[in-house]
Amino acid sequence: HQFTTKPEGEDNWLRGNYVYVGDWEAHMAYIADQGFYLPTWDELNAYIDGDLFLPRHSVIVTDDDADPSWLELAVPILEKHQVLVTSFVITINGPGPELTPYVLKRSHTHDMHAAGDNGQGRIVNWSLEQIVQDLETSAEVLGGAKEVVAYPFGHYNDTAKEGVAAAGYEMARTIEQGYVSIGSDKLALPCIRINYGMTVDDLAGLIG
Repeated sequence: HQFTTKPEGEDNWLRGNYVYVGDWEAHMAYIADQGFYLPTWDELNAYIDGDLFLPRHSVIVTDDDADPSWLELAVPILEKHQVLVTSFVITINGPGPELTPYVLKRSHTHDMHAAGDNGQGRIVNWSLEQIVQDLETSAEVLGGAKEVVAYPFGHYNDTAKEGVAAAGYEMARTIEQGYVSIGSDKLALPCIRINYGMTVDDLAGLIG
């Protein structure tokens, strides 16, 4: 989510969301040097259906929120190592700058990255119609891209999943830990979270 130039990290309640840029560079270098395959979302979609083989060491790298520190500190490093990364953008803030072809911008919803009446994300508070409208607006801001959306805060329910499908999106990513396999629920894709302080050895232990 956020990036820092301080090896000791940031001293605030979002500390775990930060990545030290030295670790980020080491992670990107590892993925590039080890020859990981970087599938597109369309390829992942076909893999889940059993229609496409993906190498065992395949990884889709993502970042949420398009924070200014991501743009300033992280993007130049991924461009240096030529690693394709999906940036999940909160589109009420606009599409964000076009900095490099190595950043694929996809939806983190338009205006649902905020708390609803019960403190949970709006996507689990709003009606089906509101969810669909928000996601359609988000896709318009991003030029029509609808391969995947990331649930804000990782919150979702059956109505949220129904809204994603009704808006024409093919997949949705959660924050649940796990790996995608053939037959995975396309509207509840797991991920491998990277927290502050994780080293290359930690990364290798998680992705091979």
